[in-house]
Amino acid sequence: LEPDVHESRELDEYERCPRKYAYSRSLGLHAGGDDDGYARFHRSVYAVLSWALQERQTREVPLEEYWPQLDQVWATKGPGDHPFAPVYKDVAVRLLTKAQEHLRAPGATSQPVEIDVGGVRVRVELEQAEPGNGGLVRRCKTGRRPKKIKVELPETLRLLAGRKLYGQGARLQYHYLGSDDAVDLDITGKQLDSSVVDVRNIAAAIAAGDFPPKISDQCPRCPFFFLCPTIPAGALAS
Repeated sequence: LEPDVHESRELDEYERCPRKYAYSRSLGLHAGGDDDGYARFHRSVYAVLSWALQERQTREVPLEEYWPQLDQVWATKGPGDHPFAPVYKDVAVRLLTKAQEHLRAPGATSQPVEIDVGGVRVRVELEQAEPGNGGLVRRCKTGRRPKKIKVELPETLRLLAGRKLYGQGARLQYHYLGSDDAVDLDITGKQLDSSVVDVRNIAAAIAAGDFPPKISDQCPRCPFFFLCPTIPAGALAS
C-alpha cells in the first residue's frame, strides 16, 4: 500500500488517525460532504484562491475576475439556502479582496515540491511561493489569528519544501484573512528533526498495513464513525 511518493496532506491525515486514513485512502471510501454553512463558506473561499493561484501561473488575474468565479463556486459548493448565506457571501468578498493584494507579489507561484524527508519522498503543495527576500512560503487562512499557532507536520513540511526552493533562509508565513494578520512561523531545528522521524515512522506503518484507530473527542464527527471498531457495543439512545 505504500506509494512511491507520499502526499504531505495524507501523511498528516495518517498522523491524526491511521484508521481514518485507511478508510479514505487505502480502501477508497469517501467521506460525505459537510452540510454546515460555515464550513461551505470557507471551502468556497479556498476554492477561489486555488483557482486564482493556478491562473497566475500564466497571467495576471485582476480582482474583477474573482467575482464570477466566486459566483460559480458558490452555486455548487457554497452554503446554499443557509440563513446566513448572504452574510457569508459578503465576508467571502472581503477576504478575497485582502488575499488578492498578496497574490500580486512578484514572482509568486503555486506549485508542488518533492522533497526527501529521511529517505522518504514527500510531495508538498505550496499554495504560494515567493522568491523575494530570501524566499517566502505563504498560506492564506480564512479565519482570525489564534492566540497560539500550533506547529505540526504540515507546517514543518512546508518549510522544508520552501528551503529546497530558496535555501536555508526561506520563511513560512500564514496570512489570517479574518484579522488581516501576517505571521512568520517560528519553527525550530528540533521540530524539523522530529518531523523527519515522524515521516519515517508513518511511511513504515503504511507499508506494513498498520492502521490503528486514534480515539479522541473528534471521533463522533468522523464520517466513518459507524464503521470504526472503537464504537462501544450497545444500543444507541435517541
